[in-house]
Amino acid sequence: MLIFDSPFCIDDYQLTAANRKSRTVRSKPTKAKLKIFAGAGAADDTLTFDGSNILLDQDAGIYPNESPLVTLSTAAGVVYQERTPSLTNIHLSANSETWGTEYLKGERDVGIDDFRVQESFVSPASAPGYAKYKYKGRAVGLDLGAFTARAATWRIQWGGTCFTTDLACANGSCKPAK
Repeated sequence: MLIFDSPFCIDDYQLTAANRKSRTVRSKPTKAKLKIFAGAGAADDTLTFDGSNILLDQDAGIYPNESPLVTLSTAAGVVYQERTPSLTNIHLSANSETWGTEYLKGERDVGIDDFRVQESFVSPASAPGYAKYKYKGRAVGLDLGAFTARAATWRIQWGGTCFTTDLACANGSCKPAK
């Protein structure tokens, strides 16, 4: 399988403090939560993340089975970046499918060892059709003990299609900026 890593976002759908309460119909991140759990050693921290995105049919298309690239950054630069390991189809139904790293949990010393993304298709009669992507994962064996930023950015990227969320952080937890 060939995966194209765009060096930039061709389409970048953003959730910021300024557009957070906007009720317009648009492609966007709808949720992002990150939590850093300190480990016993220097490179023994765990990052958990979960979120959801909406992508209008008219805007673009992504393939959830293509392993996305996740990035946590601050004004000082990239704190953590990794492509999720190989995804397999876990569940398929008439209007949704789930992809994930079914057998990796606890098997990797460093990096993403657990990730799932569920794609649901929605076709309302009086509005544009869209896909909703819910994802959840964790990365282990990291050295994030120095992460004390009050503001950060989370991005999940499939090829040139990006979903970027501005985050407010405190005590190792981050959620969308208000």
